[in-house]
Amino acid sequence: MQVLLIDPAQRNGVPEVYENLGVASLAANSRRAGFDTETILAHVEGWSYRRLSREIMMRKPDVLGVSLLSFKARKTLEMLGRLKSEGLQGRIILGGHFPTFNDEKLLEEWPCIDVVVRGEGDLTLVELLEAWVKGGGLEKVEGITYRKKGEVIRNPARTLIDDLDKLPWPTRDYTKKIIEMGGSLNMIRSRGCYGNCAFCSISSFYRAQGGAAWRQRSIEDVLEEMAYLADCYPGVILKFHDDQFIGPGKRGWEDAMSFAHALKESGINIPFSIFARADTVEPELFRALKAAGLESVFVGVESGSQRELDVFNKRITIEENKHALQILYDLDIRFLMGLIFFDPYTEMEDVTANFRFLRETQPLWSSRGNILSVENQVEVYKGTPFYNRLIEEERLEGDYLACTYTIPGWRVRFLCRISHLLLKSILPAISVIRLLPAHLKLARYRISSWFKRAVAAEAGMSESAG
Repeated sequence: MQVLLIDPAQRNGVPEVYENLGVASLAANSRRAGFDTETILAHVEGWSYRRLSREIMMRKPDVLGVSLLSFKARKTLEMLGRLKSEGLQGRIILGGHFPTFNDEKLLEEWPCIDVVVRGEGDLTLVELLEAWVKGGGLEKVEGITYRKKGEVIRNPARTLIDDLDKLPWPTRDYTKKIIEMGGSLNMIRSRGCYGNCAFCSISSFYRAQGGAAWRQRSIEDVLEEMAYLADCYPGVILKFHDDQFIGPGKRGWEDAMSFAHALKESGINIPFSIFARADTVEPELFRALKAAGLESVFVGVESGSQRELDVFNKRITIEENKHALQILYDLDIRFLMGLIFFDPYTEMEDVTANFRFLRETQPLWSSRGNILSVENQVEVYKGTPFYNRLIEEERLEGDYLACTYTIPGWRVRFLCRISHLLLKSILPAISVIRLLPAHLKLARYRISSWFKRAVAAEAGMSESAG
């Protein structure tokens, strides 16, 4: 059985390419089970949807697994519909956060889709493939929604994988190419999130399956993979893409401290970055992490308004956010501060509070290579508390492929539009200039690759003619 796993979405305007660890993990499990599995990351290849369609048709997979993101869902689904109409015989599977929360709707409205995998798909994909190979039904495959005799069937959820060490490491099909293109090396130490932010679907995604929402690999397994990556790709920076690198409570602090000490003692020389909640940033722990190689931290501050933080259900205070930034600044650890300016419940007092917060923290985020990352307006996704609340209030607009809302208060709406213009037009232009070396490196790589392929094709034609 030929299996093709793809991430079809383009990341236009983003100079750094990166590996989809979800696709890579699925591929590793599929290969370990004995299935011939290939992966395609369209944004790394630089392929348009038209080119990607041609590549899929040439490969003629028996099973096409698609990592479906909400911001490119419609375009991807239209591509899949065209593939089926053009004669693609293979079964099509969707996976990811967006399909998990919209499984029945997708199967009802898009006949090209055969199965939606809900939640973690590592074990589910293998069981699904094995069921098809054996020619049996799908009734016993947990964690899937599928169509049977025209009826949409929703099997019971699969319990979350408790022991992450049992999983194979993600495949590294694209890692070498990504590094050559100026991208980073990625891995995870944990899965899940113990928070429950109102705008985020991550917590709902994991809690829908049952089991511990946040789990971590053993220190030994993480260090072994880090040593392997440091040996294969020397001189690169490693990015931990954990939703929450540091676990909850005292146990989370102790485990992170043990990891820091073990990494330092291992002698593995690989600088790394992490994502962290502000209330987990503490001097002793982060001093130890820095000694082990920590170079930068993404901190989701989200708002300078306490009212907004409460609306977001961040369970954190403005002072805790400021304290975290100050600790990182004092330890000389670079950070990227994430801020959200507008959401369905923003009031003028929140806008004022955000600007005041930016002024007060400006000496911290505007120096030493630190970065201020502003999201103009919260996107609403099914599975989030915001989505459910807006449904109850009858304020949700659009459809499941593109949800939106109207911010109450004309002054706030006006400021949101002005801010949108600034963030989507002016600042990106500045960003292109600031990140020009990265953009040029990526463009140079793509031109060089195209030229090499053209020369090779020309040589092949000449040899055939001879």
